Amino acid sequence: MKNRVLFVFLFSCFFVFLFSGCQVEENYVTEYGFSDNLLANSRIQSKPNGVFIEVPFVDFSCETETFRAVLNRSKIKREFSLIISGTETEERCNKLFFAEILGVSPGKYSLKVIYEKTEEERLDVFYEKFEIK
Repeated sequence: MKNRVLFVFLFSCFFVFLFSGCQVEENYVTEYGFSDNLLANSRIQSKPNGVFIEVPFVDFSCETETFRAVLNRSKIKREFSLIISGTETEERCNKLFFAEILGVSPGKYSLKVIYEKTEEERLDVFYEKFEIK
């Protein structure tokens, strides 16, 4: 009986030590919004733990409060994708999309912004490589 308890204890300790150093998933904080202040060109700015982008849109939906941005990350390619989707309107407006992604470890990455205009129409509107030091 003592050997069995010792075996279970050692076996449990082995897995505790094995998985205690593993990082299962990275978490990112993403904040985004729209503004009426347009820029001529897209901008990207690396920060110590993330990145800030601004992407101007012409001929965009005027109901920006319905739009959501979803962040995806391909771990193999070290590529982030921000997919923007929402309610389209017949009336069109010019808007500036801005986003900040925090919690990014140091390294070289790329960022793509995709505008999902309809379920069938996805437009790649921004792609840039950046580095977090």
